[in-house]
Amino acid sequence: PLVNNNQLFGAVKIEFADPLTSLDINPIWSEVKSFAKYFDQTIHYNLSVQDNETSLFTLEHFNNILNYRVSLDIPQNLSLLKILNTTDKAKTLKDISSCIKEVIGKKPEIYKLSDDLLGMFLTLEDREKISKSMGILVNLLKKNIVNIEIAFGSADYNSNIKFANKWYERATSALNTSVQEGKNNFKLFTETPPATKT
Repeated sequence: PLVNNNQLFGAVKIEFADPLTSLDINPIWSEVKSFAKYFDQTIHYNLSVQDNETSLFTLEHFNNILNYRVSLDIPQNLSLLKILNTTDKAKTLKDISSCIKEVIGKKPEIYKLSDDLLGMFLTLEDREKISKSMGILVNLLKKNIVNIEIAFGSADYNSNIKFANKWYERATSALNTSVQEGKNNFKLFTETPPATKT
């Protein structure tokens, strides 16, 4: 049995093709205990970073991952999805991850940033798939939720971004522009380089 803090959370079963007459488990017992500790920590870690109601990842976890990702100099994207209108907010939050998985072919980590705002980190390829498939995404959501409107904004990471909040601000700015532009709009925003002094 695997026990931590007087709670049973698993068991290890060892089988032998030829039973031994005098079994000494000491050589493997330390490894079993190490695995048990790791397994227990993993379960508690997942519980601490996930929202109880939706099973989406928490805002606190998002901030930790955002800071970590800024330290990685790799092509990546931060996307924000805002629920503008829905008949069932809780169901919408739960359904979004499975619908996104259907669009891009895999399930990204999705973070609940507020009651109507979600965040996710994507590869540039996955960002491209979602941006080209917003109509499909909305239709998938409408299968279970009749009345729904969402807005989507995203910002690619680049090496000029030194701080996590700057990357988040870019994504937020894109999202706000999306909300202002209204329905059925998709635009690729390119920053104008600053004017050089002559």
